[in-house]
Amino acid sequence: MRQTKIGTKEKIPSEIAVLDRTQWGALIAPNVQRHIWTKLLLEDSQNGEVDKILKELSLNDRRAPSTKPLDIIAEYLAHVKAHLLKNLDNQYGPELWRTLPITLVVTVPAVWSDSAKDTTLKAINKAGFNKSELPELKRTVLATEPEAAAIYTIQSLRGSVQDSQFAIGDGFVVCDMGGGTVDL
Repeated sequence: MRQTKIGTKEKIPSEIAVLDRTQWGALIAPNVQRHIWTKLLLEDSQNGEVDKILKELSLNDRRAPSTKPLDIIAEYLAHVKAHLLKNLDNQYGPELWRTLPITLVVTVPAVWSDSAKDTTLKAINKAGFNKSELPELKRTVLATEPEAAAIYTIQSLRGSVQDSQFAIGDGFVVCDMGGGTVDL
């Protein structure tokens, strides 16, 4: 029996099945081979522990569609886009939200090279996050993951009890502990 909903999970794994690319995120059965941590392949500095892990996880099945990181990421993001649009249509109706200007903010690891950022933008475009498929899209902005976490933290403190403890000129440290990296 095929699952048709993502469910109520707060976070969906950035995974796509190796053979059946219609399976993604939480829709992938536990025993199905999957592409995981693919975004780490966008950065050229693949050495040390990350390289070892990725080689162990490499599933170069000849029956599989493209194994190029850009293509895998674009296919995954196309599923995310379809899910997002379906939910926006259901929540707000296409007549409303499709008339509003959209700014897409995409986060990347803090240490990524310009080349990895450029490949990320290419995958986003290939996935359909572009003006031809989303005419309301006004711009796409790249932000580092720690920068996004800092902005979110500042915004979430506004109007709270802790707001008075956080003044202009104060500093703070963001520790972004992801699935495979830690950025400070």
